[in-house]
Amino acid sequence: MRNVEGLSDRELEEQARVWRKRALEGELHARGTAHLLETEARRRVGLARFDPDALDLRSLADRQFLPHQGLGGRLLKAGMLAAGITLILLLLVAYR
Repeated sequence: MRNVEGLSDRELEEQARVWRKRALEGELHARGTAHLLETEARRRVGLARFDPDALDLRSLADRQFLPHQGLGGRLLKAGMLAAGITLILLLLVAYR
């Protein structure tokens, strides 16, 4: 993906979005490609037209958050894990 000169402005911006999304999803080498494409897009069209706000820049954990879970669901899940580990440790200590 080193030859970005052959891409139109629209193709370049679309590829930049696709590669940034792949990088945010954890793909190993996508970050460098996304950076290359975004840099070229900014160089060509300037910052006024290139809209990085169109990208979802939340962390991977936040982007995988399901709407029906709510904050309480996430806290409950974390609390249940901690409670489960605590219970196991208490049982191990009690039955020694």
